[in-house]
Amino acid sequence: DEKLLKENIEPSDELLETLGGKLHHVKPHGALYNTAAGEEAQAGAIVQAVRDTDPSLILYGLAGSALILAARRIGQPCAEEVFADRSYQPDGSLVPRTRPDARTTSLGSSSPCAAARRAAPCRPLPRRPHTARPHAR
Repeated sequence: DEKLLKENIEPSDELLETLGGKLHHVKPHGALYNTAAGEEAQAGAIVQAVRDTDPSLILYGLAGSALILAARRIGQPCAEEVFADRSYQPDGSLVPRTRPDARTTSLGSSSPCAAARRAAPCRPLPRRPHTARPHAR
């Protein structure tokens, strides 16, 4: 629900303003991040909540995901992420952490680049993602 999402973003924005700062970006976390990567309705609600809060905020999301596509559709600034130590499924989504192959240390067939080649027709990863980092445990 957009209202609930805004209620989570606005206090951070207000706190930063009182300290003389400015909110730079929004990144959904955990299950919300993963759900928004694949579900258009959830992705759209997040994008709209961010846009309603501040259209200049950068929305971080999984490269090539529904969240990024929804942001692009309405012109919301966005940054695409890949995770260097996570394995990817053929559709470009992250392998669930409950699986033993969720983490990778190689640039083999489960790397973001390999996933981009496999998923090109449906969810391509960018040639140059905005962020590539280890995923926190």
